Amino acid sequence: MATRSGDLTEDRGATKPKVSELLELQSSDHPGMVLVSTPLTGRNYMGWIRAMRIALGAKMKLGFITGKCARPHENSDDFEKWMRVDCMVTTWLLNSISKDNVDAFLYTAYAHELWTELEQRFGECNGPLLYQIQREIASISQGALSVTAYFTKLKQHWDAAVHVVRYLKGSSSMAIFFPSHNSLQLSAFLDAD
Repeated sequence: MATRSGDLTEDRGATKPKVSELLELQSSDHPGMVLVSTPLTGRNYMGWIRAMRIALGAKMKLGFITGKCARPHENSDDFEKWMRVDCMVTTWLLNSISKDNVDAFLYTAYAHELWTELEQRFGECNGPLLYQIQREIASISQGALSVTAYFTKLKQHWDAAVHVVRYLKGSSSMAIFFPSHNSLQLSAFLDAD
């Protein structure tokens, strides 16, 4: 039976991947790979993190950013394999950061450390981001847009706001002012021209 866990679906009947599977790279995996279409600029952190989690999940490399695939002892047989894959994941992350921001992260030692630094830099101040998204939603008007284009534009902003709200709900330092995702959508739709 499938259940939701964070942003990814887990199948309880599925077996966990073996450590050896996590330490494998495919022949198509290379350091120049770009896993997401839009580089991280800071402002797009919530969408970027979602896309990056999906891409790394597809490659069975989420454990390297979450810390679940921990660095083995240097004397371990798996140490060299782990380092190779961690370097690859780190490179993929660096390749997906905008040129204006990437230099600040070049000297992080491991993928998990880089992921944590990105979260600290861009992810912890999302209260103002939610406010900004709300303001953008309120300023959207149909104008010459078709109903479909108008709704698509609204939905894009709603989805971004809902993602921020979900992120903030996990933060003990932030309060959420919307009782539900539907009230956010309704207030945005009614406020827009």
